[in-house]
Amino acid sequence: MIGSDIDWYKYLGVSHTFLYIEALIVWIAGVLACAEISSRLFTEIYQEDPSSKNLYLILGVLFGLLFGLFQTYILFFRVCRRNLDRILSLEKPLIFNCFRIQFYLFFGTFDTICVIVSEKYAKDTISKTIMASLDMSVSLALCLSIYIFYQYWGNIRARKAGEPYIDNSEPLIDSKA
Repeated sequence: MIGSDIDWYKYLGVSHTFLYIEALIVWIAGVLACAEISSRLFTEIYQEDPSSKNLYLILGVLFGLLFGLFQTYILFFRVCRRNLDRILSLEKPLIFNCFRIQFYLFFGTFDTICVIVSEKYAKDTISKTIMASLDMSVSLALCLSIYIFYQYWGNIRARKAGEPYIDNSEPLIDSKA
């Protein structure tokens, strides 16, 4: 077989810093994509009838903000920390290791379902408001969880310098208070 003796796998190796930056770029792309969809849907709601849709817009934005804060604290901080810990613990990181395969499958399925639902079922104002609010909440949660990337930047730099690993797994809010 031609090429069977070539060790092509070694050419896919990258540094932990590269994986960190790759994960951050994917995270920011998610923020921008969700924010664009949310703003487009909110604009459509407003353009249908600017005078009577203010209540839907206000409720949609408030729900998106509150649910986004809830998602950030409950889900996205934890997911981001676990992923960055996993990146730091890789012995020989490869170019596609910034997320697990389960994340890519979930991400593709989630995007497909969102596109289908928004195209087929978001025809009336209430459906558009719900979709826009959910997209806004995910965008806000992704955006706020970028703080975890900022926290871990010291670990990435320390790893390059050969310094010991810093544990960033402490909660942001003290539960004893």
